[in-house]
Amino acid sequence: MKKSILIFTLMFLSFFFILKNNIFAEVSKFNSKQANNSISTNNDANGQNVLLPMSGYYSIGADSSNDFSSFTSAVLSLDTNGISGPVTFYVMPGNYSEQITIPSISGASSTNTITFQSYTQDSSSVLIKYSPIGINDNWVVKLNGDYINFKDISMQNTATNAYNNVVVISYNANFNKIQNCRIIGFYGASYQNANLISISGNNNSITNNLLLNGGNGIYFNSGS
Repeated sequence: MKKSILIFTLMFLSFFFILKNNIFAEVSKFNSKQANNSISTNNDANGQNVLLPMSGYYSIGADSSNDFSSFTSAVLSLDTNGISGPVTFYVMPGNYSEQITIPSISGASSTNTITFQSYTQDSSSVLIKYSPIGINDNWVVKLNGDYINFKDISMQNTATNAYNNVVVISYNANFNKIQNCRIIGFYGASYQNANLISISGNNNSITNNLLLNGGNGIYFNSGS
């Protein structure tokens, strides 16, 4: 009899422990509206984050009402979470002083594309600018992944030295698009290391862009 009571007591305590440590889910914003896209499954002692792939529309801008404050934070979220559908970032007007490198993003495909587009659809309203100091950081925007689009955005290399690349599309970067953008380099740049757009991947599209200054306009290292 004592043994039966002991077993029952242990079962009750186990059940009570499970109830006391139940797993709950909490979404920070519904319908893909922020940022780390995480579901919290935890108790007070041990917490875990289940990352949700990104999908839908997001905004980038300095105002706290936007999903991301910079391109860098948006790219970090893409790299961390991956995507499960097409993703578009609408970029609020302003100057963004940052260097952007976009890696291969999990889930990106011909249907699940990633687009950065000015909210006003005016390329002069959004400017990404950066000043490289050497050959190892010689770009403003660098694409290392596939199916990434930039639309209606200005990108400017503000360096006055010999390192004046603006957009670099790497060897392993394919099916990317630069459309309706302004690509701006240094007026006195030499031809070497001063390409407004440098392409090494395949099946990349450069359409209806304004190319200003720099050493070379579009430079094909290889690819198409």
